[in-house]
Amino acid sequence: MDRDTVLATALRLLDEVGLDGLSMRRLADALDIKAPTLYWHFADKRALLDALSAEIAAAAMDPVEHPLPGQAWPEWLADRARAFRRGLLAHRDGARLHAGTVPRAGDTTSLQRLVEMMIADGLSQEDTLGTVLAVSRYTVGCVIEEQQATEPLPDADRHFEHGLRVLLLGAQQDSLS
Repeated sequence: MDRDTVLATALRLLDEVGLDGLSMRRLADALDIKAPTLYWHFADKRALLDALSAEIAAAAMDPVEHPLPGQAWPEWLADRARAFRRGLLAHRDGARLHAGTVPRAGDTTSLQRLVEMMIADGLSQEDTLGTVLAVSRYTVGCVIEEQQATEPLPDADRHFEHGLRVLLLGAQQDSLS
């Protein structure tokens, strides 16, 4: 039993039973093992949830890992937000899972490149980090609203795009002042 198998099974269970129904015992049963065996791979449920969140984010961000040739940072950040949103929406309770997790200290090359582009365009480091966090938190919040709604939200895509545009235009305006 390897870590990837445990994560794949946990992700399948998340989609089937949701975040509230996902337990270490249920995961162990799905893997046909005893629950203590899981602790060889994850110290506790929080560590499992952090790893699941990181897996979802990594898969979502892979297609937008690098900017397109000639792409400016606002368009790249918008593409990253859209990809992140799609990744969260692809899994039941994906945004709730992500909210409050501890980011994995993986490859930060892509994020570092984004920060460099933003600073080169005139944003301070503080404004750059604030903008990236604001876009990420906006995305998670929108997806939480979408996933918690009892009926599909009309025009969710259009409303997401509008808010994203407002955030990015505000950040660009800050870089000019």
